[in-house]
Amino acid sequence: MKTFFVSYRLDFDKYFLERLQSIRYELSEIGDAWTEVPQFAVVRCDDEANSETIEWAFYRGGFDKSRDSMTIFEAEPTSAVSIGDRPDYPLPSLSFQG
Repeated sequence: MKTFFVSYRLDFDKYFLERLQSIRYELSEIGDAWTEVPQFAVVRCDDEANSETIEWAFYRGGFDKSRDSMTIFEAEPTSAVSIGDRPDYPLPSLSFQG
């Protein structure tokens, strides 16, 4: 399994956590519909106020090189997944929509 990494320095706030929870809830039902082998990105959220880094693994199905986009269908702490090698293609952008 290939892995790509997306690392952001963010203010650790309630809104960010709410978006993670919302993404997991909203997209969990379509997770089983993907036929491609899932891959994932690791997002590191640095909480400078508490000197803490929180990591989430975002699994995705499919990758469109022309748009540099990914589809997220599940998120969980990275401690539950194993990290592989970085792929050759450019890193996709990660956006929270809703």
